[in-house]
Amino acid sequence: MAVADRLVVAVLLAAGAMVLLSGCSPAQVGIVAVSQRDGHLLVAVMRCDDTALERVAISHAGPLRTDGPRERVDDARWITDIDNQDVVVLDTADPGGDWEVKDALEDLDPRATYSVSAGGDTDHTMGSVGFTTAELDALDDGQWLIGGDRDSRLETERPTTTDLDALRSTFCDQ
Repeated sequence: MAVADRLVVAVLLAAGAMVLLSGCSPAQVGIVAVSQRDGHLLVAVMRCDDTALERVAISHAGPLRTDGPRERVDDARWITDIDNQDVVVLDTADPGGDWEVKDALEDLDPRATYSVSAGGDTDHTMGSVGFTTAELDALDDGQWLIGGDRDSRLETERPTTTDLDALRSTFCDQ
């Protein structure tokens, strides 16, 4: 086999491996939204299939460093095994009996951008949403901040919803 032919075969094998690997990530099986009520952070997780909700976590980026990348700071973490509700709401100040608090949430820093993530087993994410305290403070009663970025060129607001069941249906039926 000529050198050019071996090169073509190698490129084709590499391309095939990339195609196979790119399809290996499991699909997101839910969507997350955040809100607040009476000063308490609320996290809503809408499940799309029968994957049990196992965890919710809140984190933010640590301080800038000159010796490497920023490290993630884990702020709070809860675990559960809820598999019979399509829409699950966690009141971070009063989680209730279905939740085990691993790390309790303390006061949020108004200068930080936080991320809430939720998931089932290690292969199934239920999504995440970023937020700041200013964005939470700007929400009307019953309004939830959902994933998606504000487009600064259009000066539009981040997406919100007041109907979690409709959000679940729209996302899960895609």
